[in-house]
Amino acid sequence: MGDGEVWGLIFEPGFSTAKEVTEVSGRGVGMDVVSATSARWGGRVEIESMRGIGTRALTMRLPLTLAILDGMSVGVGQETSSSR
Repeated sequence: MGDGEVWGLIFEPGFSTAKEVTEVSGRGVGMDVVSATSARWGGRVEIESMRGIGTRALTMRLPLTLAILDGMSVGVGQETSSSR
């Protein structure tokens, strides 16, 4: 498999990296819904990652026609990204 195919596995229903299932995590739900919903709206989700190094970016691209919706800010460490 190429890197793109491997990163795409995160969007498969039931995929999880958790070692065990708890009431709140490890059930493998979430990113498949994000991907399907974004595709339904005409958008896409992209992953930039390198094996052994980690994920650099997870980008969600949506059509400009959705700009009337509320936005959000996401912060990781010292970086903050805003989407409106």
